[in-house]
Amino acid sequence: MKPTVSRFREGRGVPGITWPRTLLIVSLFALVILPAGGQITVVPPEVTITDLETYHIGDTITLSGTTNLAPGNELHVEVLSQSFGPTQEKAGGTFFGVSGTTIVQKGLEDENTWSFSFDTATFGPDTYLVTVTGVTVPNAVATSSFSLVASTPTQTPNLTTLPTIQQTTIPTESTPPPTTTAGFPVIILIGMVTLILIGFGIRGRRG
Repeated sequence: MKPTVSRFREGRGVPGITWPRTLLIVSLFALVILPAGGQITVVPPEVTITDLETYHIGDTITLSGTTNLAPGNELHVEVLSQSFGPTQEKAGGTFFGVSGTTIVQKGLEDENTWSFSFDTATFGPDTYLVTVTGVTVPNAVATSSFSLVASTPTQTPNLTTLPTIQQTTIPTESTPPPTTTAGFPVIILIGMVTLILIGFGIRGRRG
């Protein structure tokens, strides 16, 4: 058997489609698929974590960052104390950490945002490792760490209590007025007057 060879009429590529139309379709397809450099660029999924600092036990920490994942995607956030490794896990050591999921929110341009908050009241002092992973896009991963230290008690200033000064009221002594003692001549004069009056009285009775 002779191989079948498709032959097209001159000026045509695909039956029913002219060459100019074919070239136009191919050109439009290339413009849609290929970027300006002529290469197809695949952007890898990316997640970032905003720089962390040192916190105190009892603080409410809010982790946040950006991602190029579309809004609505879920991210799994895990916070684990660095000292809790396989050895402590097998020995039944105390576990400090938290995990949960958060939803990607719409951000500016291609940088969408995420955040995750948790309380550290029951945590112990340690260095904590943070891992953020895409739930449906597991190759979108970011890691970071922060330190958690014991809370510094608020020092109450020592107030010096001043002694209470009691005011003592000193009673005022009233000085009695001096008693005037009649002098000797006055007594004699009074006696003489008395005797004269008595004498006149006796005489009056006799008369």
